[in-house]
Amino acid sequence: MSITVFTQTGARVDLDPNDAVGSGGEGTVFPDPTNPNDLIKIYEHPDKGHEKKLKAFIAKGFSLPKFVAAPKSLNFNRSGDVIGYTMPFIKRAKAFRDLSNKNFRIRQKINNKKVVALHLNDAKVLDAIHQQKIVIGDRNDQNVLFSGTNSYYIDFDSVQFDNWPCPVATENYLDPALYGLDLTLKPVFLPLHDWYSYATMLFRSLLLVHPYGGTHPRISDLPDRALKRITVFDKGVIYPAVGLPPDLVSDDLMHVFSKYFKDGWRGMFPQTELAKFQSVLIECPSCNTAFPSNKRACPVCKEQNQIVTSVSIPGSLTVKQLTGIKGQILYQRLEGENLILITLENNQAVMHIVSQSNLWTISLFPYQTGMRFEASTKLLAVNISGSEQIDLFEINYNEITQIESCVSDTYAITQNAVFRVNGTHLFRLVGSQLVDTEVLKGTLLNRPVRQTIEHQSWFSVSPDTFPAVVGFYRVMRQQFFWMHREGFSADLPLPGLELGESLLDITVKFSTSSFLIVRKTKLKGGEYVHFDAFDKKGVNLYSSKVEVGKLPSDRIHGQAYAGGKLIFPTDTGAIRYDPANGSQTQFQATSKVVNSGQSLFTYAAGLLVVDPRHISYITLN
Repeated sequence: MSITVFTQTGARVDLDPNDAVGSGGEGTVFPDPTNPNDLIKIYEHPDKGHEKKLKAFIAKGFSLPKFVAAPKSLNFNRSGDVIGYTMPFIKRAKAFRDLSNKNFRIRQKINNKKVVALHLNDAKVLDAIHQQKIVIGDRNDQNVLFSGTNSYYIDFDSVQFDNWPCPVATENYLDPALYGLDLTLKPVFLPLHDWYSYATMLFRSLLLVHPYGGTHPRISDLPDRALKRITVFDKGVIYPAVGLPPDLVSDDLMHVFSKYFKDGWRGMFPQTELAKFQSVLIECPSCNTAFPSNKRACPVCKEQNQIVTSVSIPGSLTVKQLTGIKGQILYQRLEGENLILITLENNQAVMHIVSQSNLWTISLFPYQTGMRFEASTKLLAVNISGSEQIDLFEINYNEITQIESCVSDTYAITQNAVFRVNGTHLFRLVGSQLVDTEVLKGTLLNRPVRQTIEHQSWFSVSPDTFPAVVGFYRVMRQQFFWMHREGFSADLPLPGLELGESLLDITVKFSTSSFLIVRKTKLKGGEYVHFDAFDKKGVNLYSSKVEVGKLPSDRIHGQAYAGGKLIFPTDTGAIRYDPANGSQTQFQATSKVVNSGQSLFTYAAGLLVVDPRHISYITLN
């Protein structure tokens, strides 16, 4: 069923829900069928407040940079009520949030040289916005996008101007001076508050950690740390292993950050200092890291080359190193007893198949920026970000043979093809069908599995011999979940998102007896995680929702899952978490061998630890 809207000129426009390219807490965004360079945002629950503010904004006739997707014109329902607006279409851009994702940066070959160039350009855009007497207010790593070294601003209907307040804020990027205020009552934001957000996002993009991140022995809540100005570098705070080495930032720039986050100074971020930092950056020929030229060696390679030895703590823990890692990890997946790794080594993609008894290494092909992988011990599927084409390779021990290619539809939100591999099977989306493609000696045998919705579907596949496929299709702002296993399909009853709540990330954890759908969401500036557990037949076991700050880690990827429990890698060791009741158990013996920069898998009688430098098998005695 289409959605009918009317433009300011009275022209009728029909929007297809299946064409939606984005959704947030308040509404859904569609391509404008009458203009490929525009988008139309439709509010889920439009009110007179939206209407009055939009009319006031458009009437101002602001002179904004081309990098701002600001409301251009209004859209109405049949009754003449404002239900949304038209804005410029920012194409092929990614959210700043991705800049603090290590795997994304490796795959896209993004280093701090590009990060700094991007932020220097972004400062010009932000300053130009402020020159128009507009304050963003809720400036965060989802509504600031980037493409190349240009930044773009979206969600501009919430900005503060004249007497119109910005009614929302994102906790991680809100100046602590504004904590606890009712932002809906009156304008409270100043340009300096946007620059605080700028400094926070720059810090996070350079080091992959929040300035008030890390693990403090007594104060775990990030807002409390921010109020007390306890930074990630303070005494007693464990610097996150998932972060990049602080040596990547020059002393002068680190002093600027200290002024912001330790001293409480506010103002426009000093662009001369940032430009000076840019001028001294050099690139490591081995790993592409950008670091200050006064450092003797690349800080990332220095960490990577540290010697790791197997250890045994009598009565507590045994650690067995299975293999070292030379390059950067692009992909990892456990299939039975085999861990499949794809690494980037000297611009070459290399596959490693690791177990307790064997190690196979296959040099694949030159790496292309944006390559995405799905693999088993039998089959490798390769896709370039933004493309629908999937190149297939059959694997026979240490030999790899390219066979014919195929396609899979993209998911509108990520703009990437959705596909998974299990054994000799490639699962993909074709039109409105989930298709199981079996690869046998170079021949593709296709079998439709179930109905989906084109460009609005996503799924994950278990590593079992007879795999479960769990996924969703999206209608407007909500996701509708389903499962399929050995000819059996079922709809899954998950609680819907609240009004104003939006999906940030999702993963599915599989065990022998159950699976756990993990959704990370944003609501009223805070982040939450939903846990929904099901048995193998799709019967709901429990559903829970928790604030991110109450979990052992803010990550939803990289945890082991077994017996209905998650095991988080943290900087104080492995922590077992029960999503059903929120209980936590610390494995003290793992404090020196498990950290936040690793991924964990349940394996044999213990845990497989995937570290950027090595693969280890640990058992608790």
